[in-house]
Amino acid sequence: MGYNLYLDSSNKLLFVLLSKDGILLDKIVYDASLRQSETMVLEIEHILKRNNLRKKELSNIIVGIGPGSYTGVRIGIIVAKVLAYSLKIPLFAISSLSLLKIPQKPTICLLNARAERVYFAVYDGEDILVEPCVISLIEARKYIESHPTYLLSGDAYLFNLKSASYDAIQNLLDGFNPKYLVKNIFALKPIYLKEYNVPNSHLEIIEGDVNYLDEIYALEIASFKEAWKKEDILFSLKNNQSNKYLLLFLNKELIGFLSYIDMFTTATIVQICIKNEFRRLGYGKMLMEEMEKKLTSKIEKCEYISLEVRASNSGAIKFYEKLGYQFIVNKKHYYSDGEDALYLVKDLIGEK
Repeated sequence: MGYNLYLDSSNKLLFVLLSKDGILLDKIVYDASLRQSETMVLEIEHILKRNNLRKKELSNIIVGIGPGSYTGVRIGIIVAKVLAYSLKIPLFAISSLSLLKIPQKPTICLLNARAERVYFAVYDGEDILVEPCVISLIEARKYIESHPTYLLSGDAYLFNLKSASYDAIQNLLDGFNPKYLVKNIFALKPIYLKEYNVPNSHLEIIEGDVNYLDEIYALEIASFKEAWKKEDILFSLKNNQSNKYLLLFLNKELIGFLSYIDMFTTATIVQICIKNEFRRLGYGKMLMEEMEKKLTSKIEKCEYISLEVRASNSGAIKFYEKLGYQFIVNKKHYYSDGEDALYLVKDLIGEK
């Protein structure tokens, strides 16, 4: 078997391992976030030097190919390819998500992909139940809840859960397996996973009409203390041409809606509502962006959008400010219970 070199720099931790005849000989593991390009080659030199080895004595290279940091994944693969090609030795490639698995039990492996997304894979020993993919946090949550007996590893904090204990070093060592042998080094590609890839899932935003009255009303009364009456929603859908509804469906289930008034060059947000279990997962932003897309793609483009929000609703205020809405004035005693409203406006022309 000889000496094997194991590399992974796809995420925060840098892994440089050295084994002899299948037994771990030495390791370098530490947080190298955003510094993989500076440290990878240097640490390879360090681990070889302190074990009195030369590169030409290596027998195999094993590398994690992502998903993860674009730079980290790229650096790891480039270094591994160069070594394997120049030394004329075999190269083995594994998903970096597999470093999170617990071999004895079905494991949901998670890594934060930012932008309300997660790198996701499910393993059961050597079997891959769900191939590495990038999905929304809500899709991941639904899968987790529907598989309560599966272990959860990696960035479980994204769901306010605790990760199971896993042995990333042993999982990387297990990458020396004939099934992971790269037949064509030049054809090896990293797993970047920039697009959603969720089998059997469907997300869509459509314009609402009276056919969706019951679903809109059910979500309305479940979400607001001062909910609209059903007949008022019906009137808006049926008779008020300027009042638009955008409906967000996930696998045919209405999980959110946005109601706004389109007044040619201006618009006003009336309501935005996301089903409770789907909140803080990016779907409100998705509805807002779809509305802006419609308002700015008209012949007579919208110039600004306004809204009112309760002065006490700090979460909503931060959400709107993050999307570019600015405070204009405090409307005293605006709501029926006497609470003030903050009047916010987003300038669409100034953004261009």
